[in-house]
Amino acid sequence: MTLHDDQARTDLAEIAPRGFGMLDAVRSVLTRLPAEQREIVVLLGYYRLTRDEIGALLGQPVARVDALFRAAVRSLKGILGSTQQLGFA
Repeated sequence: MTLHDDQARTDLAEIAPRGFGMLDAVRSVLTRLPAEQREIVVLLGYYRLTRDEIGALLGQPVARVDALFRAAVRSLKGILGSTQQLGFA
């Protein structure tokens, strides 16, 4: 585990509503992503596939995988930023 992993876990714990487990908080955030973006995040983050492997699996060029991932990061920043307005932080 890296320091970055610890920080990500801390950040997510801070935005999770009381009574939610960590898994519920992750699911809650991921379900708010568009399906294509969510798929890329799950394949990269959970399954630990490479960009090349994801491209081959989905029949997409690596450039498309990269673009979807960048869009997912932007979406997640917006979602996580909006949680303060919802009272999760």
